[in-house]
Amino acid sequence: MANIDINYVFFIGGLLLTIAILASKLSAVFGTPILLLFLAIGMLSGEDGVFFHIVYNDYSSAYFIANLMLAVILLDGGLRTNFRTFRSVASESVLLATIGVVFTSAITGLGAYLLFDLTIVEAMLVGSIVGSTDAAAVFSLLGNGGVHLKERISSTLQIESATNDPMAILLTVVLISAVNQEATGAAQIAMIFLSQFLIGIFLGVTFGFFARLVIPMINISSGLYMLLVLGIGLCGFAVTASLGGSGFLAIFIIGMVIGNQDIRPLSYILPVGEGLTWLAQITLFLLLGLLVTPHKMLEYAVPGIILALVLAFIARPIAVFLCVKPFFKRYTNKEIAFMSWVGIRGSVPIVLAIYPVMKGVPDAQLYFNVAFIVVLFSLLVQGASLVVSAKLFRVYAPASDAPINKSELGILVSDDFALYNYEIKRQGMEGVSLRTLRFPKRSRIAAIFRDGHILKAQGDLLLKRGDIVSVIGHSTDEVLFNSVFAQDKPPKYLERYTGDIILNGSEKMNELSKAYGIELTSFEEDMNLSEFMDYHIGGDENPDDRHRVTVAVYLSAQAYLRCPVPFCCICDVYSTSYDVSPELETLQCTGKIDVIKLRQSMRQTIEVGIVPSAVLSAAVTFDDVTVSREEQTAVLQTMAHVKLLFLDEGNVPLVAERQLECVCRTEVPADLQCAAQVDYGGDLSTALSANGIEVRFSADFTLEAAERKQLLALTDLN
Repeated sequence: MANIDINYVFFIGGLLLTIAILASKLSAVFGTPILLLFLAIGMLSGEDGVFFHIVYNDYSSAYFIANLMLAVILLDGGLRTNFRTFRSVASESVLLATIGVVFTSAITGLGAYLLFDLTIVEAMLVGSIVGSTDAAAVFSLLGNGGVHLKERISSTLQIESATNDPMAILLTVVLISAVNQEATGAAQIAMIFLSQFLIGIFLGVTFGFFARLVIPMINISSGLYMLLVLGIGLCGFAVTASLGGSGFLAIFIIGMVIGNQDIRPLSYILPVGEGLTWLAQITLFLLLGLLVTPHKMLEYAVPGIILALVLAFIARPIAVFLCVKPFFKRYTNKEIAFMSWVGIRGSVPIVLAIYPVMKGVPDAQLYFNVAFIVVLFSLLVQGASLVVSAKLFRVYAPASDAPINKSELGILVSDDFALYNYEIKRQGMEGVSLRTLRFPKRSRIAAIFRDGHILKAQGDLLLKRGDIVSVIGHSTDEVLFNSVFAQDKPPKYLERYTGDIILNGSEKMNELSKAYGIELTSFEEDMNLSEFMDYHIGGDENPDDRHRVTVAVYLSAQAYLRCPVPFCCICDVYSTSYDVSPELETLQCTGKIDVIKLRQSMRQTIEVGIVPSAVLSAAVTFDDVTVSREEQTAVLQTMAHVKLLFLDEGNVPLVAERQLECVCRTEVPADLQCAAQVDYGGDLSTALSANGIEVRFSADFTLEAAERKQLLALTDLN
């Protein structure tokens, strides 16, 4: 160390960092994964390189730095993983991360046994080292700014890569013990596996909720919040790993627990975290590029490439098919084929290949060089063909227009509003008036910027390409904002429709939340329905927001009826939000009425012509009921009108409408006259299916059967 010029080290380190960042622009030009460029720069600067001929063969420091960088990358990946997304794909992701890794490693190990002069145990060790996908590579290729896929596919691949490290580490450690002839029984293997997952999950959740409790309570400089998160995450990583758990799984969970809350410091954490992640990725792949010696790798080049082909075209597809196809019918064959192809290998196999070197396994350089060849093949072939394969297998989703920048307003401690700035880029938005843009009620267009000048946001203002639109809104509505500004064609807005559930305005929102699964903030839980609606759709009156309300008044009375003169019942109705015009109805009197209530359950798959990614809302309304007689049977018929608001693969909102016939039969004496009405049963649910959107609901029929006396009008009820 005494002979090393510290200034030279700083200069070379800074120069490599600068070259790597500048070279990242070439990734978009040549369509190569950016991590491959970082790796190439490291190799060109290494022992056999053409630039600096840096000799770096310290595997101990490489192991330490690589684990640290991987921890930072996984922490940021967890911060950006939505818990709802994680929950929706958790089953298949975990299955791929466990059983899938075993299948992949075993089949690849058989290939290594045929290609190299190894025992079966040593060949299986090769398979276990390259058997897991890499979080750094997958997050880089599929995360923010990467290739845009269907959300379900992208989330599955990312969660799999973040959770398959424990299984890969377990297989590698067990097989190294077997190669070194250290006793490892089945009970010990099972204990290692359980401890890796259970301790990792438990301590990840524990440290995550500790951070979630602490971060909103303290007021520090904005740049320190991410460092606090990093400190807590590394503590959780270290404690978990020292107790026999998976530190990588723990730090990913810590990030996910912290990131899935709506607090002001999160807007400071994510930008700093993005910078740290880029630094970690650059450092990691430059370091691994320096560590390899290309001339030593050449002797393993041909069998290494063949093994990479076995992994990509045989082992991974078989593993994905066996884990996904029998249990998850929603994945098509093309989606499974794409998931099989995008099993990206990156830094993790190379880091695992350092294990045999540090444990003194015979011929340890074979494992390291073969793993490096497999990673190079994966990044160069599979990573570079990601966009082409996504379009070929029809899982590519056009990117929605994200805001050029956004910032919290700092009005509320939690659940805050933010300012979103969007640039008008699409031809379809040219000439669109602000009045035709439909945003959530709690959002407002603050201003329009054109050619450096601020314009007042008036309804008749026509947008032009290059305009900057500033929108104040809620973070939960960002996806809808993105969809509005992502239109390639002028937006088409359909006629509004009324709801189909009648609720009392005095009902408490916390009770409705339990009944209908509505997510509420702490501020909204104490409201009643009227206050909640006023909070969300209140504000200045807009003539376009007026709806007609039909009020039905039912009277039950006993009286002497004298003269048949018209009588109308007028109900005093008041509304601050709607234009109410009562329609007057004459009263019909009958004899004894028998009321029969019937329920008809409906289930129908509505084909929408595309593969929807999410259903935002659904409503059902009914036509008037017609009653026909078949001797002693009354046949009740009506048409149900189902309207669905859903997102397509590019997160563009679309509306689908269908009419479904509802028929119900019941026995009624032939001498009685019948009248019926139908109400919505209150149990409307939707589910995505391979053919469209499955809709389930109930129609509640009320049949009144009576002997008609005569039509009279009331003059006095005294």
